[in-house]
Amino acid sequence: MTTPTAPSPEPTGETSAAIEAAGAKRLGFEGKKRLLKAMLVLFAVWPVAHGLLVERYVINPWRLFGWAMYCVPTYEPQVRFFGFSNGQSGEIVFPSDHPRAEIERIRYIRARGQIGELASPEVLAAELFDIYPQLDGLAIDVSHPVYRSETRSFESHLSRRVFTPRRQE
Repeated sequence: MTTPTAPSPEPTGETSAAIEAAGAKRLGFEGKKRLLKAMLVLFAVWPVAHGLLVERYVINPWRLFGWAMYCVPTYEPQVRFFGFSNGQSGEIVFPSDHPRAEIERIRYIRARGQIGELASPEVLAAELFDIYPQLDGLAIDVSHPVYRSETRSFESHLSRRVFTPRRQE
């Protein structure tokens, strides 16, 4: 046997006065029309804006409520490290026996895959300078394929960030 539910009470004059005193307004028909129009404009403009973000900052097209996800495959960025010391340079083999550095490497690769060039590798660079104090400089190279609308093809995109150690005197 089910029990009937009581209808929710209509707001009384006291409740309505309290709502208005708190600064809340009911959205009228015109306000709802304006809100709907704004949402439709945003809905129409966002795919273009998102495509530009993906192309400019190499943001993952599957993020930020974008529609570019339907056109571009996901990728795993390839990260390489180069050290500079005494005028010499060479690729650094990432040390697997330093858990903090490994955590930062994974964190950076994930962030880079999601938000592209907006991801910052500064913490990772600081960890590598702690492991290799003899370095005069460090470069972090990231490469992955990106779709270029001008050529309608995938190209390899390489970005390099160069760091110098913060020496304490």
